Amino acid sequence: MRHDIRKAYNLLVDFSVLEKNNVIDPDDIKNILSKKLSHKYSKSIFGRLYLRYYYLPMIVSALSKFDKGHYLELGCGTGTQVLLAKHMGFKSVLGIDLIPERIKIAFKRAQYYNLSESIDFKVEDFWKIKLATPVDAVYSMFAFELFGIPPANACRHLSSLCSQKKVIVILDIGNVKRLYNENYFIELVSGFEEQGFIVSLEPLIPFFVNSFISKVLGKYNLHFLFRAVRLIAIRP
Repeated sequence: MRHDIRKAYNLLVDFSVLEKNNVIDPDDIKNILSKKLSHKYSKSIFGRLYLRYYYLPMIVSALSKFDKGHYLELGCGTGTQVLLAKHMGFKSVLGIDLIPERIKIAFKRAQYYNLSESIDFKVEDFWKIKLATPVDAVYSMFAFELFGIPPANACRHLSSLCSQKKVIVILDIGNVKRLYNENYFIELVSGFEEQGFIVSLEPLIPFFVNSFISKVLGKYNLHFLFRAVRLIAIRP
């Protein structure tokens, strides 16, 4: 586990390494520094602390819950979690994102780490994707809630991409207060349960991701008070 944590952190802060080794060009740098990508934080000491104590435990705790099968990431951005999943020994890994510039950077990173032959990235719309191999591990970091409503339709489509064997889906979701007020979570949980999943919600708390505190707060349905929550859906 410690090795995975170290590898994950190195991926989160590899911006300067990629820049120094001319892996990325000026256009890539502009995209990497966009406010919606975590890489921008690696440029400062406080940013690296944010990555270390918020993003890092979020990523590692999510990937460690899976059974190292066939991994799909929805909204993969520049590929950090996909690269880490391959490093951790998943059978196959695929990341999809709607923004070509981000997938371009993801491919460059895979080449730099000598993983381009064993990783797949696609510019793909979630609603249009078809998979040759069904997946049993699905992760999304602040992307699934952008796929539109009703959530039940998204759950149904996602289920169609999954294996008939055990499946674990982990969705880290932002904009919690607004979505809570729109009954999004009620519909999302119901949508997964209709597809045969057992669902739980946990608040995502800096420093305590997947901790006792997070589980207790989730048990009492206080997740709407937090910046982000994690939905875990398991189909046995």
